[in-house]
Amino acid sequence: MERAQVSERSSSALGGLSVLGPLALVSCLGLMSSGCNRPAPPKARVEVGVFFGGQVQQLERVEVDRSRPPTLGFRVHLPHDRAHVTQLSYEVVALGPVGRRVTRKERLSIPADRQKVDQVVPIAHDARLGLWNIRVTDEQRVLADRALFLVEAEVR
Repeated sequence: MERAQVSERSSSALGGLSVLGPLALVSCLGLMSSGCNRPAPPKARVEVGVFFGGQVQQLERVEVDRSRPPTLGFRVHLPHDRAHVTQLSYEVVALGPVGRRVTRKERLSIPADRQKVDQVVPIAHDARLGLWNIRVTDEQRVLADRALFLVEAEVR
């Protein structure tokens, strides 16, 4: 008999929860979504590659002619409704002497009235070619992280 009472309690408890469950779920979802009404701030969009003809060619392999090296770099597209200066950092990792990796870090301050900025990453005449990496970050996140394989251009 005690067993029957337990199952009656279980079924009535489940019945009560089945009515309250959806109501509680809907009200919890309403409370959680009320803080999400603010849209996420738009972030910058970054293209890394070779500047050519007003565009950024996002290549994985770049042929380098030492007499006319390509213009390597990145383009930052920023939201129109910014009220403050945007601070970005970028780093270039390339082959250095004796096969070591060399990292160069720079900072950019972009005025609020600029929506597009091109940043050139120079290739020195005597730079070692191979795998280069360009990473662009803002104060909170990585905006771009691209590897480029630089090779000597074939003599034609």
